Amino acid sequence: MAFKDIFRKKEDMPSKEEEIFERGVIDAEACRKALAKLEEYRKGKIVLENKTIENEDFWKQRQYECYQNPNDKFIPASAWLWNCVVNKHAQLVAAYPAFNVLPRQNADEAEAKVISQILPIVLKQAGYKKTYSRTMRYKVIQGTGITGVFWDGNSNNGLGDIVIKKCDLLSMFWEPGVTDIQDSPHLFYVSLVDVDLLDAEYPEHAGSFSKGNDRLAHYNYDDNVDTSKKAMMVEWYYKKKINGNDTVQYCKFVNETVLYATENDTQPITDENGTVVKPAAAEFGLYYDGKYPFVFDSLFEIEGTPAGYGYTDIGKDAQIQIDMLNNAITKNAMLSYKPRWLARSDVALNIGTFLDWDQDVIPVAGADISDAGLRQVDVNPIGNIYVEVLHDRINELKETLGNRDVNTGGTVSGVTTASGIAALQEAGGRIDKASALETYDAQEEIALMAISRIHQFYTTNRYFRILDEAGQASFVEYKSKYSGDEYPDRPLFDIDITAEKSAPYKSISQNELMLQFYNSGFFDPQNAQAATACLRSMDFDGKEKLIGTIQENNLLMQQLVKLMAIVDAQNGTQFSYSGIGMGGGARRLEENPELSGKEPAHMQKARERAQEATQPI
Repeated sequence: MAFKDIFRKKEDMPSKEEEIFERGVIDAEACRKALAKLEEYRKGKIVLENKTIENEDFWKQRQYECYQNPNDKFIPASAWLWNCVVNKHAQLVAAYPAFNVLPRQNADEAEAKVISQILPIVLKQAGYKKTYSRTMRYKVIQGTGITGVFWDGNSNNGLGDIVIKKCDLLSMFWEPGVTDIQDSPHLFYVSLVDVDLLDAEYPEHAGSFSKGNDRLAHYNYDDNVDTSKKAMMVEWYYKKKINGNDTVQYCKFVNETVLYATENDTQPITDENGTVVKPAAAEFGLYYDGKYPFVFDSLFEIEGTPAGYGYTDIGKDAQIQIDMLNNAITKNAMLSYKPRWLARSDVALNIGTFLDWDQDVIPVAGADISDAGLRQVDVNPIGNIYVEVLHDRINELKETLGNRDVNTGGTVSGVTTASGIAALQEAGGRIDKASALETYDAQEEIALMAISRIHQFYTTNRYFRILDEAGQASFVEYKSKYSGDEYPDRPLFDIDITAEKSAPYKSISQNELMLQFYNSGFFDPQNAQAATACLRSMDFDGKEKLIGTIQENNLLMQQLVKLMAIVDAQNGTQFSYSGIGMGGGARRLEENPELSGKEPAHMQKARERAQEATQPI
């Protein structure tokens, strides 16, 4: 998360002689005030931090640590809640978004088209699909996924590029009581960095980084994490109005040592010709969009906080009851399998030999074996009612979290047809659909931030290889014309988001629908008016695009008819163009050899046989 230069390339950073941190606006005193504000924010989210750590233990199947009796040597941890989290995560991953950039005015249509082509490539180069998957898993477990959209000036061999990261709730601090993260006057992201790395990366400040000042809450790691040699790096974002514009300023510091601050960065960035390609960061802030570079995606929202709650919060109580009932049933079974005994202190046999199952013969002192001084402890078998309660708790967990059998690929009453399964999944997956739609709202914000970074930082020519619908590759060159202050009015876009890949059953259903349209003659230009009227009353994905295709075919047919009429007038020929069509089979054009009479019968029969031969069965 902590980048050395989140804004500039290495050659653009001021040298030690040009040091501006000490005499700039942001200095050690500002860092002390920021640390005081950070401590205030940290105290406001202690409850959230404890819940986050506990939820992570549930995800790791360590939930017994939350309620285990010290006298219990074994408590089984079942995976019913884990199974729900995995399935909910799979649903969100299957809904991975595809972005279509739409202009808000005609002048931006060309820019929107290019951005639509290059945005998926930029996201792929940033490894966004993996980041999306990790963020969605974190969202399902903790109730909130946080994505950061940054610029790293050192990536891509020094050219710089967009970096998209999954961020952690334990490292993020905001003003208590705000619901929208953008409403927080300050925002902190804290990470631990080895002091040796800091000394090497910032030699001008070597020796000023103190160790062991860790104030972060931590997960219960399996590894032994040593933080004694690390320093706490703070990335401080804050809102400030400059020249009448709302800006987001940024400062990165360790202890009270400023490593970079936008308010101290008063020099514009120029190219090799001395032309200003980006104005000074102090004037426009860190990013032109004026927003914190973090997007919060809450599963179930809570008033008064940008962090929501997730499926772990809902299902942990039922999971605890399931585990405790499992423990009771397992103990009862083990006691019945391996009985315990009561023995007098003067028992007439060796207890060790008695308990050794490998001993075929057990010697007993005395004449009467029945008087050996032993009695088996009776264990009452657990009643069926408790097993039924266990199954009820399992069903409660599945129903409450919307993780029914049909949602995980099971069927009900032998339903096996694609349409039947699709109908059941549609009825049982409303929660998942609503969750995906809310995720798309956050994805739209992420896409807009990525576009803003493209406009701000793509100041040199970039080349992208794209594939059209036919699979043909072409190369697109792009250079932003919105990076300097001479372009204050940057284009505004709307983002249309759909799932990149549809579910298999949905794809099959969509394909069958298209075949039905074809067989019904919807694609025949002669039926364009009736087909369009029918389609407008229907509801399915891609309807508008299909209507546009039918109307284009109709327009092409009208143009062809006019062209053939011109050819007839020039050459004195007559074509039968009234039967031109596409739906239900191809219809051939035949020239009539008789200009002033009927077509011969044998030609009509030949035409009918040829037409029948091309009709689909």
